[in-house]
Amino acid sequence: TLSAVRGAVTGTGYGPGGNFVVRGEMEGSSRVELETVGQDGAKATLKGQITGKKMEGVWVRGVEVGNFTLHRTKRAPMPPLAFSRVNRGYIRFAGRSVVFTGTNQIGVVQAEKPLTAESPYYEVQVLDKGRDCAIAVGVAHRDYPLDQMPGWRNGSIAYHMDDGKLFFQRGQGSRFGEKCGQGDVVGCGVELSERGDSIVSVYWTRNGELVGRELCVSSLQLPLYASVALHSHGERVLIFEAPPPPSLGRDAVEFVNSSGHPVKLGTDRGCTHLYYCGQRAGVGRPDATCGPNSGPQCPSCEVFQEYVVSRATSGDG
Repeated sequence: TLSAVRGAVTGTGYGPGGNFVVRGEMEGSSRVELETVGQDGAKATLKGQITGKKMEGVWVRGVEVGNFTLHRTKRAPMPPLAFSRVNRGYIRFAGRSVVFTGTNQIGVVQAEKPLTAESPYYEVQVLDKGRDCAIAVGVAHRDYPLDQMPGWRNGSIAYHMDDGKLFFQRGQGSRFGEKCGQGDVVGCGVELSERGDSIVSVYWTRNGELVGRELCVSSLQLPLYASVALHSHGERVLIFEAPPPPSLGRDAVEFVNSSGHPVKLGTDRGCTHLYYCGQRAGVGRPDATCGPNSGPQCPSCEVFQEYVVSRATSGDG
């Protein structure tokens, strides 16, 4: 965490060697030179360039040299008391960081309070990716097993950093986003109904940019809790309370098909499809609605099944 007042930069942080303090100076409006001093007295120097909401540069500690990236956010690390359910067999807290102490087991931490309309989003920063960066970021119900990756079991959904896949209530993931690594910040948020009593979708960000959304109408039930799992030796993360990125507003685009039925945008395997109308599907259980999460698409939606809206469009059409 850094702050700058009249060109003087101060802050604190946590690394593999424990807590450290930061001091330094701004050089103009875009360059900065810093020195860190650890608990053991070890020092490092950092020279960085600020571009937008990101600082990138080079650090030097003795004969060691490396690159670093910092992302600007308005957030606060959650203290250990913010987590009411922790697999303490394989998870410990070092300050406010969450550390995996196992080898290839699974350790889950779950927040005490559920995500709400007032607090719908949180973020996870990778301090140490460990052996595999096998870290899951998602939401789950209160009684989710603490030795299972979120997304594998009913009542959960999660983005897995090691393979970039989305897992939604089953052990087989689907293509969703990029693989993640050390320094990355992955956010997870929920979008609720107008009345706030049901969930519409879950979305994820990576370093402030939207990765994708998954519609969850009738598939997940509130309340849902921030749930993070670590799964490979050496992993260490910080979990933050944070506001959703400003670009993720609640403005929605409404569509209707040729029959006049409303159709919504949703994600499936990392792409955005016009596939979900929310109408009664008339198949399976009485409360089933059409869509990939709760039943086959109804005839009103079939016309849209193969139309894909790319997330990488140029924006000129």
